[in-house]
Amino acid sequence: MSTAFIKGSKEIQEYFGYFPSFHDDYIESIQIKSKAIVICIRMESSEVNLKPNANERVKLTFGNVKKFSFEGELYGCVSIILDMVFEKKEEGIITKIETSLGTEGFIHSEDVSIELLS
Repeated sequence: MSTAFIKGSKEIQEYFGYFPSFHDDYIESIQIKSKAIVICIRMESSEVNLKPNANERVKLTFGNVKKFSFEGELYGCVSIILDMVFEKKEEGIITKIETSLGTEGFIHSEDVSIELLS
């Protein structure tokens, strides 16, 4: 899966050695703003986290959100990601989030960016 359309994906690939699937990582927070959604993820499955005291986190920002839907526990529950898929289509970027616990759904946005938080 190409992630070149995600701003910051190259830096994330260089840092982790791959672009993460986010499987078994935790959604720490979801912020819904006027035309944007920001999701912070704690990278539990990262090989980088094998280092002592590592606490890698990434922030995904979905800009110019056209439509979204979340189901399940949105607040007060840690969401454990089963899979996160980004698809570039003519009408924008569709991101599907599947969880084994917590919130899942989709986000249809014009752009997506990712950055490392420490």
